[in-house]
Amino acid sequence: MPTLKPRNAGHHPSEPRVLIQDVIPYEVPEHLEDLRGPAEGVLTLPQHVYWGPKAECDLGEPEGVIKAYQAILRAKAHERIRKN
Repeated sequence: MPTLKPRNAGHHPSEPRVLIQDVIPYEVPEHLEDLRGPAEGVLTLPQHVYWGPKAECDLGEPEGVIKAYQAILRAKAHERIRKN
């Protein structure tokens, strides 16, 4: 688990703030060749991977690709944590 490093809370610099990206572990593949899957179209993430209101990711848009990769990597990291 990463060490929590409080950040300043905007207008309240004396109040430490912890952001979600500071505490959620992310995994990345060692090689880009390890990534497999569709390169275009709309990907609908299953509910156990992404439980937000819009599970669709347009892989033709950078935001859609980022959303899909983050959700899939996060789900895999949580799966590994539960096994240990």
